[in-house]
Amino acid sequence: MQIASREPYSIQPSVQFIKPTAETKVRKYQGQAYLDFQIGQSVILPNFRRNPEELQKIRSAFNEVIQNKEVQIKGLFIEGYASPDGSYKGNNRLARDRALALKNYIIEHFNLNLTSDQIKVAWTAEDWLGLRSQVEERAMTREQEVIQLIDNVSDIEQRKAQLKSLAGGSTYRMLVQQVFPSLRRVEYQIDYAVRDFSTDEAKDFMHTNSDLMSHLELYNVAQTYEVGSAEYNEIMLELIPNLFTNDPVAHVNAAAVMILRGEWGTAKRYLERYRNDSIVWNNLGLVYLLEGDFSMARSLLEQAMDKGVVEAEHNLKELEKKISDSKKR
Repeated sequence: MQIASREPYSIQPSVQFIKPTAETKVRKYQGQAYLDFQIGQSVILPNFRRNPEELQKIRSAFNEVIQNKEVQIKGLFIEGYASPDGSYKGNNRLARDRALALKNYIIEHFNLNLTSDQIKVAWTAEDWLGLRSQVEERAMTREQEVIQLIDNVSDIEQRKAQLKSLAGGSTYRMLVQQVFPSLRRVEYQIDYAVRDFSTDEAKDFMHTNSDLMSHLELYNVAQTYEVGSAEYNEIMLELIPNLFTNDPVAHVNAAAVMILRGEWGTAKRYLERYRNDSIVWNNLGLVYLLEGDFSMARSLLEQAMDKGVVEAEHNLKELEKKISDSKKR
């Protein structure tokens, strides 16, 4: 009599989802203004050269934040930069005065309701870091020599003199014409707080104002949908990981969804990035269990159980069932 083959034991996985913590939602808007000033001057002339376009960008940025009823401006930071041509003393004055000029323009044209303590101004007399970055990006002739001068010659005047002498002065002339103008700028940052949203509000806003959502708010919206549904997967696999790229919880939860979808390899890659963090041990151990690496699965799941993860206890029992079944086959 022929004995029918028996199907191998099918593991019943228990994935761990982690509820994000509540946060005070503070966001920032960062912009750059390449305003043109008359030589040696720091007064903003609205119709001078590129200023109409640059000032329009500033107005658009501030109006977008001011007119958003969901946010409240909490601070403003402005930093002026000058290029390394000319004297350091003169450049320091220009960078400072141009930053203050933009501050005064903003205060004059927008009602920010900020105290003087909430408005910060700084300046960088000569933006050597910006110059170094742009030289690298352009892959220009004499690139390494310019970078070595910036990195190794600490005396600013000596650095300038050596830079001017490179290639008979042709390198410096190119920098003056093509690079230095983009270093003369004023950067600004608007800090603003976002009010909390109910789950129903978050559901309405998540596709139009997802940047105003907290991790927890989006997670709560996902819980209103069936696990595995298109809406649930969109939030857990796309919206949250893309908005909160540096939050391990976002990737742990995304990996949990992937495990349920049978995408073990992708889930494993997500989780291995945080292998030393206890929050991944259950789900990573589960992936190893599903892949048949029982030794690694046991090690991770036992560590997770020691941390009080209830899902790990279930998965360890599944591990024993799978090992027992394997011995019978």
